[in-house]
Amino acid sequence: ALPAPTKIFVGRSPEPRVGQMCRGEPCSEAAARGEARTVELYELQRRYTLFHQTWEAPFLPHDGPKQWRWVDMAYQTHAWTQGEQEASARSESPPLAAPSGWLAAGKWELAASDGAHTDGWEYAVDFYGEHLGCPSVMPELCLCRRRKWTCTFEQVAGRTLELPSGMEAAIEEVEPVDIDFTQVVDARILGLDMTKEANLFLAEDWSASNLFLDHLAAIGATEIEVVPAVAGDVTKRAMGRCAKRQITVRLLVPPAPMAPKTTRATITFLITAQEKDGVVQKVCVKTDWVMHDIPYCDCFSSRERLTLEASADGIVVTKGFGLIFSKRTFVKALIESSSLAAQKANAGPLVEFLQKRGSGQSGEGSDDVVVEEPANIEVIQVVSATIKGFDLNKEADLLLAEDWSASNFLLDHLAFAGNTEVKVAPAAAGEITPVVGGKSRTRRQISARLLVPPAPMAPKTTRATITHYITVEEKNGQVHKLSVKTDWVLHDTPYCECFHMREQMTIEASAEGAIVTKGFGLIFSQRTFVKSMIESASLATQKKNAGPFVEFLQKRGSGQAEEAAFEEPEDIEVTRVVDADIKAFDLSKEADLLFAEDWSASNFLLDHLAFVGATEVTVAPACAGEISSAGGKRRAKREISARLLVPPAPMAPKTTMATITQYITAEKKDGKVHKLIVKTDWVLLDTPYCDSFYMREQMTILVSPKGATVTKGFGLIFTKRTFVKSIIESTSLATQKKNSEPFVEFLQSRGAGRGPPRAPSLGDDASTTAASSRQALPSLLSTRTISSMSLGSPKADAGRVVVEVWELQRRLTLFHTTWQAPFLPHDGEKQWRWVDKEYRTHPWAVESLEASGDSETPALKLPWHLRQRQGGTGWEVQSTPSSDADGWAYGVDLYQSDELWYANPTWFHCRRRLWRIELQDATANGLSTLECMSPRSLRRRSGAKMLMAFLMMMLLLVVTAGWWMYSPASSSVLLLADTAAAFHAAASPLTGAWCPADAPSCVALR
Repeated sequence: ALPAPTKIFVGRSPEPRVGQMCRGEPCSEAAARGEARTVELYELQRRYTLFHQTWEAPFLPHDGPKQWRWVDMAYQTHAWTQGEQEASARSESPPLAAPSGWLAAGKWELAASDGAHTDGWEYAVDFYGEHLGCPSVMPELCLCRRRKWTCTFEQVAGRTLELPSGMEAAIEEVEPVDIDFTQVVDARILGLDMTKEANLFLAEDWSASNLFLDHLAAIGATEIEVVPAVAGDVTKRAMGRCAKRQITVRLLVPPAPMAPKTTRATITFLITAQEKDGVVQKVCVKTDWVMHDIPYCDCFSSRERLTLEASADGIVVTKGFGLIFSKRTFVKALIESSSLAAQKANAGPLVEFLQKRGSGQSGEGSDDVVVEEPANIEVIQVVSATIKGFDLNKEADLLLAEDWSASNFLLDHLAFAGNTEVKVAPAAAGEITPVVGGKSRTRRQISARLLVPPAPMAPKTTRATITHYITVEEKNGQVHKLSVKTDWVLHDTPYCECFHMREQMTIEASAEGAIVTKGFGLIFSQRTFVKSMIESASLATQKKNAGPFVEFLQKRGSGQAEEAAFEEPEDIEVTRVVDADIKAFDLSKEADLLFAEDWSASNFLLDHLAFVGATEVTVAPACAGEISSAGGKRRAKREISARLLVPPAPMAPKTTMATITQYITAEKKDGKVHKLIVKTDWVLLDTPYCDSFYMREQMTILVSPKGATVTKGFGLIFTKRTFVKSIIESTSLATQKKNSEPFVEFLQSRGAGRGPPRAPSLGDDASTTAASSRQALPSLLSTRTISSMSLGSPKADAGRVVVEVWELQRRLTLFHTTWQAPFLPHDGEKQWRWVDKEYRTHPWAVESLEASGDSETPALKLPWHLRQRQGGTGWEVQSTPSSDADGWAYGVDLYQSDELWYANPTWFHCRRRLWRIELQDATANGLSTLECMSPRSLRRRSGAKMLMAFLMMMLLLVVTAGWWMYSPASSSVLLLADTAAAFHAAASPLTGAWCPADAPSCVALR
């Protein structure tokens, strides 16, 4: 019998579907009281290339169900989706229609997301699941985006009613028309109670077991959800009783090219029962099967007709099927032949199921229908060991318990191996059987995120469905043998749809302890040319994990499993970058802070992260065994996630999320810490090629007569091959050397009790640099501002200013003739189009990047004191030795060297030309010689000007004080204003030139 809720879990997917929880309880229970449920959808879009701005519904062949655009949280077509795929992909709002019994309580709304950009969009390289999230850091580097929509639906309670005269044909209006059926079943079943089965079919509540639901469970269907009956779905008619019911379900798909392992389906039943003298004589069931995830599922549906008719020899069962094509397809013949083969293959199991049901073998508690233990296969043995102290009775009781919230060794081993997101599906009816013939059996299903060994094209983790088949054998009231068969189905690894793995483990009691044997085998569901590679990789992984598995069981047997200490990483060959003496560094105090369970207090590792500009720092709580003391040593393992600044590099983001794992060891001597060792693994998550390597730092702090001696080195560990290995190594070495001196300064400041020194700079950001340059424009002491223009010449007239800017452009491909402002992510400030000689945003650039990129003439806003020179011609294009008639020079990229530019555009993506304008400085005071000065000379001259202005101001103040003694107050006030004006005029060569007389700051000064 099925459990009371209409939502049941049988098969491979223990997680409930979208919206299946309402206020913390299953929606089927909430719906029974007429309550509400929230449905969540993802809208998915993809673009062709990084240079396209138009987004469309996913269109690549491997996108599969995502091509519908509107999908559930598992990226599968939602069961309520209406219409065909093309219409769904074009729809700008969720194309969902609630089934009978549900009404929308509001409109579809966008759900808020922490990392979302405009209009709720999250961006990523591909359509990753929730565990990877969507980085959303640099949308311009992403090809995919998604956003979440939500809507609340309310359940309308249904009821059975008798239709008044004239309405008996109501249900006939939706009754499917008979089509040409191909008969696949014709059999006689003995012992099947037709009246009982018909009553179960026609019941308003399908939470009780009936033939249809039990058969779906028998063939491995999962996520079975029964739509509640509403008025008119169950009726009485002259010819008998009728019912229309609908189910959503996930079905297994026979192996086929391009086909998924499972598919969502909507099944509609139309049931008619004919009675005579209160006894059901005939039951006719017409069933429409609409698949959602298989190839070409939008082109056809399948209709079955099942008839059960009473006769003197038993129940005559006939079944036929037909296909209804909604649109043309060139694979019609293939679909017909495949469907016929599948129907014939399922005919025998259907008859066998009905025979068992008729003979009473498939009732409640029967494991023949619900739990079918997989057959033994040929396995390769990888474990054979004797475990002392292993309590087989206790472990068997934990495994046979209905509630797996308590710890058992299967769940604990998953956590021991570093797996996460472990969820146990509730036990369904028949999945736990009582002792029969000295044996107890159970089947339990788990979903988890597993760590994946490093391999080409493999992700770091994968979702997996783990099904355990457990058999316990008792002898004299004691468990003497425990057998566990486990099917591992991976979901995210390459070629995971081609195979799954089966493990067979036996634990048998003996006088010496528990004898454990374990083997594994691979079951391939379809052919693949990498079969031998999969077999060799699986064997290597199993052998590697055998030792830790035995160690885990031994610790569990000795009661140490919960305190299993972490495994410290091995020493590697490192490049030393720090070797320094730190005075007054209190090693004992720092060690106590590092070994504290609560890292909310400050320690030098966390403080150094803040010192280098890290943000979003989150410290994971310490787990059991991660802080230990033994043999005069204290050890700890702590894990931190943080957002780190990234040094400027091509294609690199400005920041990256990182996982930082620190292994800390402190050695004591005479009761004091004399040596501290910190090994740190840095795993970056958002930088290019971050999946190919990670970095390990090894730092030692040793007490010395001078204070503490600090040595630090680093090494790179490559998990897979990459052609940029040498670039990664050289870049990492340069970064480490650059950061070594600030790190030593930080420790010295900490030892001296001072605040941290100034953090190291990683380089200017494109947008902030441009903005700060424009804000700092009034100061001519900025080297960058001076280098961005030619402010006159030694031979020029006083006040003559020559400004030069580069115009930069790029085209999409060599075949395009349309040029535009640079648009690639690594172009940075060059995207402004109008840049200085160093290819940086000109300090006089307009505020908008778009306006600057669209302008056909230099988009510069001149300072107030500069105007076009009398007789000048304005902006002019300057020819260069490598330019064409229009002044353009062409190159492979936007290089600064003149030698890399050519006059022929044929093979080049980029071009540049030089613009020049002659201006007249209205102040005509000192600016013409600035180009000839070095920054140091400019600072000396500026300092002299400031000193002269200060002395002039003091002299005027003395004169003013004298006049104050002999003049009226009003005259003195006017004199003070004139004094300020004089100071303003004196300072004009330095600062006054940037402040017009009517500017607010000058008015305030006066």
